[in-house]
Amino acid sequence: MKKRVHSVIAGVFIVACLVAARERAFAVEPCYLTVNIGSESRQILDTDCDGVPDEACIDCTPSYGADNCPTVPNGPEKGTCITGKNIGEGCSSDRECGFGGICSTNQEDSDGDGYGDACDYCIGNGYRDYDGDGICDGDDNCPYTPNPDQKDSDRDGKGDVCTNGLDKIAPLATFKGSWYEIGRQVGQTYPDYLIEFGSIMGDVLEGYAPPDWPPQRYYDEIYDLVPQSIKDHLQGMAAGLSEVFPVSYDYAWDIVLKQNMATELLNMTNMSSIPQSPEATSWIRGCTAFAVSSEAGAFICHNTDAQTMGYNMSTVMYWQPDNGDNAYLTIDPPGWADVAFGLNDKGIAVTMNAGSPNVDALIGLPNNFMIRNVMEHASTLEEAVNYFQSFIDNGNNFGTGGAIVHLFDFNQSTMAKIQVRSAAIDVSYGQVSQYGVSYIASTNHYVGDFNPEPDYYSESSFVRYDRLLELLENTQTFDLDACWAVLSDTNGGQANKDTISCKGGFGGASTVFGTVHASGGLYYVLGRPDAYLTEYSEPQFVGFRGLPDVKYFRAMPQSNKVVLSWKTKAGARNAGFNLYRTESQGGDFVKINDSLIQPVKSSPAAALYEFADTAVQNRETYYYKLEEIDLQNVSIVHGTVSATPLQVYDKLQ
Repeated sequence: MKKRVHSVIAGVFIVACLVAARERAFAVEPCYLTVNIGSESRQILDTDCDGVPDEACIDCTPSYGADNCPTVPNGPEKGTCITGKNIGEGCSSDRECGFGGICSTNQEDSDGDGYGDACDYCIGNGYRDYDGDGICDGDDNCPYTPNPDQKDSDRDGKGDVCTNGLDKIAPLATFKGSWYEIGRQVGQTYPDYLIEFGSIMGDVLEGYAPPDWPPQRYYDEIYDLVPQSIKDHLQGMAAGLSEVFPVSYDYAWDIVLKQNMATELLNMTNMSSIPQSPEATSWIRGCTAFAVSSEAGAFICHNTDAQTMGYNMSTVMYWQPDNGDNAYLTIDPPGWADVAFGLNDKGIAVTMNAGSPNVDALIGLPNNFMIRNVMEHASTLEEAVNYFQSFIDNGNNFGTGGAIVHLFDFNQSTMAKIQVRSAAIDVSYGQVSQYGVSYIASTNHYVGDFNPEPDYYSESSFVRYDRLLELLENTQTFDLDACWAVLSDTNGGQANKDTISCKGGFGGASTVFGTVHASGGLYYVLGRPDAYLTEYSEPQFVGFRGLPDVKYFRAMPQSNKVVLSWKTKAGARNAGFNLYRTESQGGDFVKINDSLIQPVKSSPAAALYEFADTAVQNRETYYYKLEEIDLQNVSIVHGTVSATPLQVYDKLQ
């Protein structure tokens, strides 16, 4: 079975609306190999210092091929354990990897896809399966949008759900149980997301976080302020990731912590008691937010701007804890245990922008952690605001990333804007336009007396804010279409870095998704709203009633077979199901049902499904995913679950 370990991804995706992307930073200082080309001596780059250069040099003496894992050691001078007890750790011999271990020092590539085993997470063409649909990215016609059927109606090589480079749908998942178990499910369901985002954040932190401030240190500093649900969630993610990928728990914990502490570490500037992070070229802070209430409807809206890698990195997720906390719906990268954009089942919605300037910042609770606390516990606007106010009143402080939080109560059609610095907040409750529309609005700078530096100016933020206020004041009727018209606005021209539907230049931020929360759920588009709505005509919608129907998915081993079972909620309505199996962690999933498994007819009772997979052998471990097809033909993938058939199970029947 092929084993895989950490691979650093080339490129950077910023923490949406919170921090800026910079040039890529390597985790270690790169090395150089000295070679001769004819009579001339040269040095060629060997980033991971393993004795194999990043690029091939056939004419060199000695001659070299290209490193198939340029940032993970797997050459004669340095290796990485790909099996054994010490998976992912450096090594020079098999013995150092523990019993049965293999130290990759010879550019091993078991599946022949050009990526070495030391950095290859997927058996097949490509080193990962980013969208979790069972198809390695190199073979997937929509590598960032789940589409196990690979449907390509116009046969242009691109799947129907990612036309013209615009992903149509985001991955969708539901997580239930204790917060530890919920986190574990996230780690099992989205391991590629966690590995990639954590690796990217690790690169950025290495180059731009303050010295001597690893993520663990920041987490330890704020530990007593962090809600227990978040602590459990973080630990669960690390456990789930280490269970489905051949990495240690310690490595998985480091990956999880990097992405959840990155925002705070990267914003550790202008702090009196902590060293400033190194100066960088430019901070890119995007995002536009507003909420409206009128006779035509009530909505809370947001454009999330970031330096994009060309594909969606966020997932629509429904959280349903069993400890009495509120259930809620979010759209965020799945590796985050916080909330930036959400709606709970009590009718409270929230969006967040970065706020500037947060001078004299302090170490404290990340703003997004408090937002999650609001989602879990608030059922009125007053309660939501009070969580922020009482936190400050009790002598606590928020962290290094300033924020502007919008809150909306759909039960009362009331709203609030909270501007947050480390040791202070400012609460306002909106204004009324000339047409009687109540609204709040923000981009990325503090307004009014809350701004500690009146001379602060960030052109994009100020220009977008002025345009946003103009649109809100002059829109007569605010229904759903009017909300999308504002989010799609390019001020009569082409989208650029200063328009609400934002398109940045090289290295700049662009809108990566737009959202409108209404009382019934979440409307969203991927990419710039003006481009998405031109391509697909209407946004996607996920409501509490339209969430995935599957309540659980299980695999029970028996002798020479695995019985797969799943249960749908009462009144479920979907088109059917498919089952996929692989024989190795991270391997290619193959569909095992001959035709779509038909749903039980809609009824007030929950439905139970079973499928016996008999094409298995005892003492071999098998991994399964369940694909649910909804009535709009959207694919929702559940799993991974595993089972090992054994003869002993016959005695239990």
